[in-house]
Amino acid sequence: MSAPQHRWRGSLAARIALVFLVLLLAVQLASFAALRLSWTSHRRGELPKRLETGCKLLQTLLDQRVDAAIEVGRATAKDNAIRGTLFDTEVDEATKRRTIVSAFGSLKERAKASDVAFLDMAGTVLYRTEPVIRDDLAAIAT
Repeated sequence: MSAPQHRWRGSLAARIALVFLVLLLAVQLASFAALRLSWTSHRRGELPKRLETGCKLLQTLLDQRVDAAIEVGRATAKDNAIRGTLFDTEVDEATKRRTIVSAFGSLKERAKASDVAFLDMAGTVLYRTEPVIRDDLAAIAT
């Protein structure tokens, strides 16, 4: 070993610098661990509260949409033209179906619904705005 290398390794300045670097690293690691622990506990305490608030807000919005759809449905049920078409026995079935599906199409737009259907008391879909792929509305009616 040469003299400058030996002097640096054994010098007091080198030892002090090494001690400060180790202490600085230890403080950084302790700070990181404390912040991570604090952040984790904050997330565990805060996120469930935010999730609950979000659920309440979503439920309120869904209830408002359902209420609006019910009002549009009630207004449509009182419409004499639709009632007349539904219960008129003199109109052929093809014309009745076209008229009702057209009226339900406008009802679907007003209610901002994904689908509108007319069900009988047993829950069977009689008329629907979309082609019937499966009878998934019958379970809702019961």
